[in-house]
Amino acid sequence: MSPGIDNMLGSFVIAIMDESKLIESLYQLSFDRLRIAMEYCPLDFRDTLQNHLKNNPISWIDLCAYAYDPECERLDKLRKYRLFNKQIEYVDELYSLIDGKIRPTALVYEKSRRIGWTNTTLMYLTWAAIYHNASSIIAAQKESITDTLGDEANSLMPRIRRVYNELPSWMKEQIKYSSQHLNIKLNGATIRGSPKGLQKIGGCDCLIKTQHSANIVTG
Repeated sequence: MSPGIDNMLGSFVIAIMDESKLIESLYQLSFDRLRIAMEYCPLDFRDTLQNHLKNNPISWIDLCAYAYDPECERLDKLRKYRLFNKQIEYVDELYSLIDGKIRPTALVYEKSRRIGWTNTTLMYLTWAAIYHNASSIIAAQKESITDTLGDEANSLMPRIRRVYNELPSWMKEQIKYSSQHLNIKLNGATIRGSPKGLQKIGGCDCLIKTQHSANIVTG
């Protein structure tokens, strides 16, 4: 590890000597410091962190998920995702599908441009696949919208690949990952693209299949 990284991590490592303050300390870090802290998270803290993230999709999105944004001022065009209150409510309802608290046939949310529903949903699906073996189908009316390699601004499945690729290297080492056109495997789950929509089951945008039931998310 370089001296520069050592210096940047110094205050972080001191702050999290108490494991109970690990998540709180991570939330207080800036974009670059968070990326470095997550990448070089001390071995002693990784199990604590993973145990928290497994049952907290909001924290996982806030601390681990990055999205491509062509309007971002950064050279890499990466934006650190940090959920706002309405998105948190949305993720909480999605999580209820995983933990079995409720078994709705559909969650319906109004959608408009630039409020983040699409990215939030895709990030949640990635988390659900990694930690809970929840498979899903992403539907769009055109194949170019569903999965066009490299087009993160307009296509859906490349954004999931981005979320995976930007995870800390030690976290990726714990995930069985493979990717093909219209098909992404994460551990025991599959995220599949459906370029002709899901008309037969109501024309919804996304179908999440969990151990409890098949639940439709529409937007």
